[in-house]
Amino acid sequence: MKHFQTAISFSKHMELVSIKPNLYTFNILINCFCHLERPNFGFSLLAKAFKLGFQPDIITFNTLMNGLCMDSKVDDTIHLFDRIVVLGYQPDIYTYNVVVNGMCKIGDTYAAISLPERMIERGCGPDVVTYNAIIDGLCKHNLVSEAFDLFISIKNQAILPDVIMYSSLIHCVCHNSKWKESMIMFNEMLNMNIAPDVVTFSILIDQLSKGGIIVKAQCTLSMMIQKGIEPDVVTYSSLIDGYCMDGKVDDAIHLFDRIVVLGYQPDVYTYNVVVNGLCKIGDMYAAISLLERMIERGCGPDVVTYSAVIDGLCKHNLVSEAFDLFMRIKNQGILLNIITYNSLIHGLCHNSNWKESMILFNEMLNRNIAPDVVTFSILIDQLCKGGTIVKAQCTVGMMIQRGIEPNVVTYSSLIDGYSLHGQLDRANKVFHLMKKKNCKPDVHTYNILINWYCKSKRIDVAVELLEEMFDEGLIPDHYTYNPLIHGLCLASGPYEALKLFKNMHASACPPNVVTYSALIDGFCKCGELNVALEIFHEM
Repeated sequence: MKHFQTAISFSKHMELVSIKPNLYTFNILINCFCHLERPNFGFSLLAKAFKLGFQPDIITFNTLMNGLCMDSKVDDTIHLFDRIVVLGYQPDIYTYNVVVNGMCKIGDTYAAISLPERMIERGCGPDVVTYNAIIDGLCKHNLVSEAFDLFISIKNQAILPDVIMYSSLIHCVCHNSKWKESMIMFNEMLNMNIAPDVVTFSILIDQLSKGGIIVKAQCTLSMMIQKGIEPDVVTYSSLIDGYCMDGKVDDAIHLFDRIVVLGYQPDVYTYNVVVNGLCKIGDMYAAISLLERMIERGCGPDVVTYSAVIDGLCKHNLVSEAFDLFMRIKNQGILLNIITYNSLIHGLCHNSNWKESMILFNEMLNRNIAPDVVTFSILIDQLCKGGTIVKAQCTVGMMIQRGIEPNVVTYSSLIDGYSLHGQLDRANKVFHLMKKKNCKPDVHTYNILINWYCKSKRIDVAVELLEEMFDEGLIPDHYTYNPLIHGLCLASGPYEALKLFKNMHASACPPNVVTYSALIDGFCKCGELNVALEIFHEM
C-alpha cells in the first residue's frame, strides 16, 4: 500500500530537523501530491524547487503531467508537454505515454495515433505501453477495425503484444458479440505464451454470461482456476448476473452464498444483481432480507438496489410496501432517480391512485428530475385506460414541448384510448402519424387495432392489418389471431375462420384453447355440429 500522506509528513519532519531537500526529494513529494489528486500542490513544490536553485528534470515534469491526467486535466497536460519541448527538454518514452494515455482518455484517439510517428522522428520509439493506450482508446470508442489495423501493424514492427493489449481487443470483440473472434484472440494469446490474467478471464466470463452462453462461461471459470488464476469478486459477479439473466436465480444465489463462504466480500454491484434477480421471480421477501443483510455487513445499498426492490414490489402489487420503502430512503437522504419514480408512478397508476401518481410526478419536477418517455407513457396509458382521453392528449402535448418524442408504447396507448371511446378513425390517424414519424408499430400496436376493428365488425380492415403485419416482418400471436377467428365466424362464417385457423397451424403460433373455443362456437351456431366435434377432438 502506498502511504503518500505519510511521506508528506516525513518531509515536514525533515524541515523541522533542518535536513535540506534535493531534487529527488521534490520529485517524490510532487508524485505524492499528484497521487492524492492535488497536482496544484505539486506545482507549488515546483515553484519552491526553482526558488531553491534546483533545475527540474524530465522526471519532475513527467510526474506533473501524470498528475494532471489523473485529475482529468488533459488539456493542461498537453499544454505542459508543448511548453517543456519549447524550453529544450527532451521528452522520454514515459512522457509520450502519459500524453497518449491522456488523449485517449478524452476520446481524442486520432490525435493519439499520430504521436508514435512523431516519437520515431524524434528518436524515441513507441513501446507496447504506448500502443496499449491507443488500442484501448480505439476499442472503448468502438473503432474496432482501426484497433485491429493498428494491432497488425504493431506485430509487423516486431513489437510483442502483451496481456493488456489482448485483453482490450478481446473486450472489444466481445462487446460487439463476436464470440468466435474473441476465442480466436484468446487462443492466439495462449499460442504466443502470453498468459491471460484475471482481467482477460473476467472479460470473457462477463460477455459469455451476458450473451446467455452460461455453460461456456462456467467452463471458462473452470479453466481460469485450473491455470492457478484466482477469480475476483468481479468475475463471480458476472457469472451471477448471467445466471439471473438466464432465469437461474437459484444457481445465482447458490454461487453468491458459496463465494461468501470462501471469504469474498461481495460489493454493491454483486448484491444488486442478486436483489434484481429475486425481484424478477417475485421473491420479494428474500430480496428485502438480502437488502437488510447488505446493511448489516456494511455494504450500503444504493439507488440501484432500492429501485430494483421498489419496482419488484410494485410489479407484484405491493404498492403500499413500495411507497413505505420509498419514504424511508427519502428520509435517509438517498438521491432517487427517474427509474425509482417511474416504478412507483406505474404502481400507483395501476392501482388507480391517480392523485398520488400526479403528486409524485410534480415532486419529480420540483427535484429537477426530468421525466422521460417512460414516465409520460405510463401517465398517458393510465389516462387512456381511465377514460380521460383529453388529459392524455394534453400530456402528449407537454411531452413534446419538453422535447421528448413519443415512442411505440405512447402511440399504442393513445390508439387504445381512442378505440376504447369508439373513435376508431382518430385511432387510425394516430397509427398513420406514428408511421409518418418513423416510429414503427409493433405486434401490440397492430393487436390493439385488429381487436377493436373486429369488435366493430369491420373485419375487412382487420384482415388488411394482418396482411400488413406479415409485410412488415412481424409475427402475429394469439392476441392477433383469436379476435380475427371470432370476428370471421360472426361476419363471414366459420369456414373463412377455418382458413385462418389452418394458417395458424403452419405458423409459429399454434391455436390455443381460446382459438379452438371460438371456432367450435362458430360451427355450433351454424348447425355444423360434426365439424365442431372434429375440431374438438383435435384439441
